[in-house]
Amino acid sequence: MNTASGSNKYIIQAILDIISETETISRDKLTDMLISYGFSESIICIQLDLLNIYAQANIADLSRITEQAQILKPIAITYPAYDNRGIPAKSLYNNSIISILQSFQKIIYEAKKRIIILSPYIEDNGLKYLQDLLISKLQAGVEITIIVRELEEKSNRRDRLIRWIKDNFHGYTNFIIYNYHYVSNNGHIDSTCHAKVIVSDNHIAYIGSADIRSRAFNLNLEMGTIHSGYNARVIAFLMENIIEISTPYKLD
Repeated sequence: MNTASGSNKYIIQAILDIISETETISRDKLTDMLISYGFSESIICIQLDLLNIYAQANIADLSRITEQAQILKPIAITYPAYDNRGIPAKSLYNNSIISILQSFQKIIYEAKKRIIILSPYIEDNGLKYLQDLLISKLQAGVEITIIVRELEEKSNRRDRLIRWIKDNFHGYTNFIIYNYHYVSNNGHIDSTCHAKVIVSDNHIAYIGSADIRSRAFNLNLEMGTIHSGYNARVIAFLMENIIEISTPYKLD
């Protein structure tokens, strides 16, 4: 079976959720529950056959179903030191969970034409984790746009970021960085950004709490959701709106 798409993807996710909750369930009961969710019985039967679910399904099938369907895991998370804080490293829902870093890598990897990154507090120590992948995309002609806040701020953090970008991305005409941060004459912030978003080709998107920072990948408790299809297109549309009112930053 190839990568799930359209309504099939949502059926598969519902199947995973139901099995996670019930641990063992007959095919007939699973079908009834899926029908109650609004899925067509004929589509359900086709999907269950493709996933090799015949008499019943149980929790041991979760990994196989996820791998077979190759679905996009919808929840991205960075776990902090769970051993000290009681946050479980594993759960019944692990088949729906991907790490923040892996989700960023997957979204960037999928890009064929354009990547838009909104990361207000982006840092060079986070970009290093994505360096080879981003450069390979630039070399392949993919357009990369990064939107940041307070880019004109005079600080060691911003200075390191600009130096890193100049060292690694300067010279690529398909790379551009924008500043979205507006301050009034009296020093008050009129408008700025705080959302964290990555969009690839209007096709797949992350939206959540994590900036591209080392802390977000390794230390902070971060969480976000992965979207495709219509939702990804809406997110991309909003990013285009933000770009239109942002200020390009000259690297020269």
